[in-house]
Amino acid sequence: VQLDYSAENWGLGSRIRFADRQDRIDDLSKQEVGETAGWAVLDVYGNYRFNNTFSLRVGADNLLDKTYAEHSSRSNLLDPVAIKVNEPGRVVWLKMTAEF
Repeated sequence: VQLDYSAENWGLGSRIRFADRQDRIDDLSKQEVGETAGWAVLDVYGNYRFNNTFSLRVGADNLLDKTYAEHSSRSNLLDPVAIKVNEPGRVVWLKMTAEF
């Protein structure tokens, strides 16, 4: 779910990414991969265009620093007790663009 606001040379936005609890990958494979809890994370971002050449984007992904794992993100996908590999915590980023 995403919400954006744009003005003439700047903008703001936020996005919520989420997944429900899951406990399987594929009915045909008959492989059990264990259960993964549901999760939701909040991302925020903004941008500013200085002129026709330069623009700046800044944001934070997983703003609330939620610990979560994608369902199939495990150290050994075929082992249901294998260690889940968590997604990154809060990530702050900055991007400067020059268009010629």
